[in-house]
Amino acid sequence: MLAKVAAVADYYDCKNVLYIMADIWVGSLDEKAPNLTCSRDLAFWLWVAWFFKIPEKFTQYTLILMSRSDGWIAFPGLPIPDQVIESINQSRQEVIESMINLLYKTREAFLGGKKACWMFECKSIMYGALTMHIQSSPFLSPRPYEHLSETSMSGPRPSTYLHSCSASTFTSVFQVVKLTHCIKELDLDSFKAFGFY
Repeated sequence: MLAKVAAVADYYDCKNVLYIMADIWVGSLDEKAPNLTCSRDLAFWLWVAWFFKIPEKFTQYTLILMSRSDGWIAFPGLPIPDQVIESINQSRQEVIESMINLLYKTREAFLGGKKACWMFECKSIMYGALTMHIQSSPFLSPRPYEHLSETSMSGPRPSTYLHSCSASTFTSVFQVVKLTHCIKELDLDSFKAFGFY
């Protein structure tokens, strides 16, 4: 309902009238916020954060969208500026590309013996398992990387085999992928330069 009220106020260009109530309305909704995923509810929450200028919520919701969305992000029916949508999609694609590149580099490190232990079997198994993981995932799909997200890329995967080497697990591989290439946060204030508010 708050998102709809904000949309009407935006259409009639009377948003300043609502700002006086923003803290009360949004504050009362905070405790009832759903477990956010890429859904229509999240689009409404993002719109509310944009309209009422709530930087921390805007950053939180865009991060969820960029990490969990598995396709082109759009907000039909909500007057979120195109520049914001383009920035979200661009950041999502950049982090996926970074993660893909790191996976390939990690695979080449196994092949060249720069990762895993001295055992031929360890290097071979890790190289082969990572190659199979890459081949079984839609990593080769072109932008906008449909059906691919940061979350899905670090989803189900082989974990280890019967070997005591610390390099014989993919847990550390995917932790590096996820933590090294963090998604660049979108700052609400950065859009002031485009004259949106």
